Amino acid sequence: MSHIRFSARRVLSRRRVGSRRAIAGAATVLGVLLCGTVGSAQELTIEGPPPNPGWLFTHMIGASALWDDNVSLSNESEERAADYLTTANPRVSLGFHGRHLTFDLDYRGSYRFYRTLSALNGFDQRTVAHVSRRISRDLAWFARNSFTVSPTTDDIDVAGINFRRVGARLDDFAGGINITPSRRTTISSAYTFQWVDFSEEERLAPLFRGGVSHGNTTTITRKVSRRLSIGGEYNLRHAIVAGGTHQVDIQHSTANFELDITRSLELSAGVGYSWFASNRSNKGRSAPAFRVNLTREGQRIAWTLLYRRSFMPSFGFGGTFQNQELRANLLMPLGRRFDWTSTVTIREDEPLTPDEIHLRSVWVRNAVSILATRWMRLEGFYLRMFQDSRRAGGEIGRTVAGFQVVSTALRIR
Repeated sequence: MSHIRFSARRVLSRRRVGSRRAIAGAATVLGVLLCGTVGSAQELTIEGPPPNPGWLFTHMIGASALWDDNVSLSNESEERAADYLTTANPRVSLGFHGRHLTFDLDYRGSYRFYRTLSALNGFDQRTVAHVSRRISRDLAWFARNSFTVSPTTDDIDVAGINFRRVGARLDDFAGGINITPSRRTTISSAYTFQWVDFSEEERLAPLFRGGVSHGNTTTITRKVSRRLSIGGEYNLRHAIVAGGTHQVDIQHSTANFELDITRSLELSAGVGYSWFASNRSNKGRSAPAFRVNLTREGQRIAWTLLYRRSFMPSFGFGGTFQNQELRANLLMPLGRRFDWTSTVTIREDEPLTPDEIHLRSVWVRNAVSILATRWMRLEGFYLRMFQDSRRAGGEIGRTVAGFQVVSTALRIR
């Protein structure tokens, strides 16, 4: 799943400068926290006012102390190991914003040191690069690539993957064009690429096969009125799994609309159909596809609720799933210096063939932060991950709790 961007421009524009910095800081800290511990798939970020033109270099550093009750990600039938650990979480970003060109490069790392199980010491890294160029008033191109290295599979955003302590690498790329043939119409078309690889032990190979996918996503949006927009989307993906032994073609076609119900409440939805075909079967399959996103942006609270259902390729078992997902994000200032951020994600991966495994995965994240000084924030957090494959020994749970100290971002122009 893609990272959810939780826009709060209207929230930020109505609050005083101090509160604006507190909200943006809380979201930044949570992003570093989730990237620096486990399960950063559903990162909640804040879009503030547009940056000033020119180059901007930002760096920050965080350190945390954690308790992990299932370091090895063992299931209910295996011996569980718990341990304390500390992490160092550096982050640097470089950006350029000009009249026609925008460039952003962001790096986040997490170096983990276990108190007892030092053999598990390691790191994960995440890099995101984005560039866009406006060629004319009606035409622009863009490209975005993200690369992730993680020591556990519960920390990457790929459907149909078992939670295990298996090293994983994930690369996501999208590049295309935006066209505005008229003041009310926007067309976007992009080539998408995804690569997944695992450094698994031989006995786990059937669960983690890896592969690549290529595709195209094209959308058209027409603004009907000040509050209503309509359009359509078509997505095609060709996935090659397990060294080419399994190939899947998946298509989605939906009719979309966006409605500003009130000044602070927005509804976005799509309804259509999904089709898939596989080289392992002469018969294809189709099913309805849905997407509903409800967002509220208020002066004191901001939240978003998302549900979607469609076919997804599996890079774990090498099959195809009918995936449905529910996400909820909440951002609420508790005072001038206190903030509360919460994220809940529930994902169901329903197999289409009897030999595949049904997966139900849950992520719960809560964090409360305080702006201690102008240059330092303190964070208390709780993370819970759970997965059930509906087979013997198929329940895996993990709880991480602790606190973190993060320096506020230092900007150099």
